[in-house]
Amino acid sequence: AEEYNIIRAPLSEYLLFLWMENSLMSKDSFDFTPLLKILSASELSKYLTPFEKLKSIANKHLSHVNGGNIRYRFAKIIAACEFSDAVIATGPRYENGQMIMDMRNITQLTEKPLLQLAFDGDWDREAEERLEAFLYYVDK
Repeated sequence: AEEYNIIRAPLSEYLLFLWMENSLMSKDSFDFTPLLKILSASELSKYLTPFEKLKSIANKHLSHVNGGNIRYRFAKIIAACEFSDAVIATGPRYENGQMIMDMRNITQLTEKPLLQLAFDGDWDREAEERLEAFLYYVDK
């Protein structure tokens, strides 16, 4: 069996991005500096993308889109190409966010191979075969 180093996007980064984006739209101000310092000192820091960079990517490609934290997911896929050999993105099968990423041609924007898997808790043989084929070609 092949060995792969699989890195997941940190949930803390995902939630913090969502929180920070939503706080920008509210009248309440909150200083996120202590939270950012904690994250940057954690073991996950090498997989974190600076908030400003994620926001810049999201604004460039999805400036008028919001919902399902699609802005984070889109930006993280593009940013992950900087430290990965390939990116595997998963999401719900029947979700508008996935369709938006397809309409924005995210595969054309990534510098590395990208596999987008969509499923709803029904991991099937087709998804497994797509993943195996993708990993095979990434190794070549």
